[in-house]
Amino acid sequence: MNRDNRIVCRLCKSLPAIGVVAAGILAVNTICGGRVSFIIVDLVVAAVTGIYVSVKREQEKEYYDKLQDAFDYMEQLSFAFIRTGQVSEALGETRALFESGNMRETLDKAITCLDEEFDIAGRRKALTIIEREYPTSLIVKLHDYMVRAENYGGDVRRAVSILKNEQYERKLSMKEFAKQLGIKRKNCIFSCLAGALISGIMIMFVPDKSALTESSIYQISLMIFSVLSCMIILFSYKKTVVDFLADKKMYSDEQMRDKLKRYISGKGFLDRIVLKKVIGDEVRFAFTEWILSVTLLLESHNVEGAIEESIETAPYCMKPYLMEFVDKVRKHPGELSPYAEFLEDFSFSEVKSSMRLLYSLSVGSVDSVGDAITHLIEQNASALKGVEDERREARLAGMSLMFMIPVALTSLKLIADMSVILIHFISKL
Repeated sequence: MNRDNRIVCRLCKSLPAIGVVAAGILAVNTICGGRVSFIIVDLVVAAVTGIYVSVKREQEKEYYDKLQDAFDYMEQLSFAFIRTGQVSEALGETRALFESGNMRETLDKAITCLDEEFDIAGRRKALTIIEREYPTSLIVKLHDYMVRAENYGGDVRRAVSILKNEQYERKLSMKEFAKQLGIKRKNCIFSCLAGALISGIMIMFVPDKSALTESSIYQISLMIFSVLSCMIILFSYKKTVVDFLADKKMYSDEQMRDKLKRYISGKGFLDRIVLKKVIGDEVRFAFTEWILSVTLLLESHNVEGAIEESIETAPYCMKPYLMEFVDKVRKHPGELSPYAEFLEDFSFSEVKSSMRLLYSLSVGSVDSVGDAITHLIEQNASALKGVEDERREARLAGMSLMFMIPVALTSLKLIADMSVILIHFISKL
């Protein structure tokens, strides 16, 4: 399909949304006595709003389908890998689950690449095709573990079970968050509709309607009200249609490198305080993700080896602290201090308890290694859920403010209308 045809197709799909918004604009302007010249401006904005809403609704459906496909893929791949122990066979079985669509095409590309590569780097390269299309850390961790398990061997059932539990919890969490965002958007749109209804009722109770409709101030305020209402609807869709699979970082690796360098240098007291808060927020989330990787590596490594191996795939904000930790362990083998002092600047309770448990595992002072690892997983899964819930609650709290914007806009519109009426009556005295 060429570019012109795609544009025509997009406009045709947008017609229902354009019609709904335009009908609402016309109804408000007809009731409120808007002038034709101003209505034309409103209708142009309505057309843009309708196209944008239509695009976002399609995008929202695409994101939801990708979310469902990704979790179906991880679930099937986990079962297949437990049974076969081979990456290529597990991918082949998983592909059979998807008859057509983007996931099937992506798996075909990955399997084709896998057939041409035979070493660890080749398998990793093939799996990266899937990770680029479905960019979530859950898939990356599953792939990493599968490649390592195929190479080193061992019992994979417990580790895959750990990943499956995390996948299930994250799936429920993402779907609940999507539901809450949808509710916030509906509240915002209903608030805009309520504002339009109040503006329409207002003019019905004015003794001399011409006092309003003949005023340029009233006509301009009505046009601005209609345009800004459309802008609010646009904003609500922009903020609530999100790709839940994409693990968005607050800062890029380059930005985090600069912040870590400035923080570790210790220059600037106030700057250091601000940086500690920024880096601490990133590290807290990264630690709970990183500790699961370490737990999976404990299936085939000792504690120090698992931590050292994890540095390669660790979040960037963790790397300097992990390298420092490995150096300390090498200099002071068997001592508690490297574990107790890890990330001590940030004083997170989950860090202290997890590192002390890792130390106990490293010196063999734990009766049941399996129970200790299970406790470590459960503790940090709970911590990760808590951090994600905090981030989402903060975002939802910000979304709640959108509900107040139409209220404020309607209030300003009523103030302008009352001012015009007041000026009109004063002029008649």
